[in-house]
Amino acid sequence: MKEQEVSLKMAEIFLKTAEKDLGASRHLWEGKFYPQAVFYLQQSVEKALKYLLLWTGIAGEDDVKKIGHKPQKLCIMIMTVAEKMRKDKFFGEILKGVFKDRGINFNRVMCKKIEEKELYSASLKSIDVIIDNHELKDERIKEWLESEQAQQIYLVLEKEFVKMLIEFGYSAQLLIYLFFVLAPHVTRSRYPVDDSDPLEIYNEGISLIQKFESLLKICEYILNNLKNIKVYPMSDDIRKILKSIRAETPK
Repeated sequence: MKEQEVSLKMAEIFLKTAEKDLGASRHLWEGKFYPQAVFYLQQSVEKALKYLLLWTGIAGEDDVKKIGHKPQKLCIMIMTVAEKMRKDKFFGEILKGVFKDRGINFNRVMCKKIEEKELYSASLKSIDVIIDNHELKDERIKEWLESEQAQQIYLVLEKEFVKMLIEFGYSAQLLIYLFFVLAPHVTRSRYPVDDSDPLEIYNEGISLIQKFESLLKICEYILNNLKNIKVYPMSDDIRKILKSIRAETPK
């Protein structure tokens, strides 16, 4: 079996598992098992990102195996990809037009390696940024499609293809933000950290739990978008564009 076929097969497994993790997270949240719900939502987002990296060809099977279950390594790869997407002539304009506020300064988070407590606090503050951006998504995408930048792109790409790129680029960026917001909770939601009790931390008094249903819906939107783009007639063209934005695997 060719390397590309193996990577796509693994990608499919990650996407299906991400959907199951999302379902588990919703059931746990409805049952008020909040720490467990947070953990499974984080797992869903992490697997969706690995699917994205594999499906686009940005990362291969060996790259993902090296990342393993170490969020720090995945963070570094994602930052490399995100930075290249922002500099790309198509995705750069798309992301600039649709996402107005980056929330956390993720470059600082990764390069400066700030304290975990600060990252945890920043993640909670950034939840509203994600939700607010998502609520304005349709309006901003419509505005961008009618913009002067879009008209220039229509000269070389079909409008339907550009719209699909926007949806895909938006979903990818949103997924990256969700990952950084949830990454600090992967250990804290399961084990005592700094003598803290997950059962006491994750309650209805914190914004993460108060806004959890919105985060579940956003994650569901992303997963549906990732599934839909696979069957799009020009999905191979999208993969070719994205494959040029290949990231270096963190050592």
